[in-house]
Amino acid sequence: PMPLVAVTASAACSGLAAIALGLLSGTLLPPWPALALAATPAAAILLLAAIGQGGWWTLPAGGLDVLARLDTVERPVGDALRASGAALGLAGGLLVLAAAAFERADL
Repeated sequence: PMPLVAVTASAACSGLAAIALGLLSGTLLPPWPALALAATPAAAILLLAAIGQGGWWTLPAGGLDVLARLDTVERPVGDALRASGAALGLAGGLLVLAAAAFERADL
């Protein structure tokens, strides 16, 4: 049960990074271009990670990669923790940028 919980939490962290990308693009652009800017790279990276074709550049979405091949991964908890850290670090950085952009935005 522990590997499944760790990998599922890692996949949720990937979702948080995608939401942070949406928040950043939403502070910079009107709604429809922001949707396209946020959804296109997030969907591509998440799809590649989910089908197991990811590399180092899909590390924030690595939880989905580990979840897709959970039965063959040697160290699922370690891989899930590394992917969770990368996703949360990316989400934190994007949220800092979004907060800075939102602070400067004319409301």
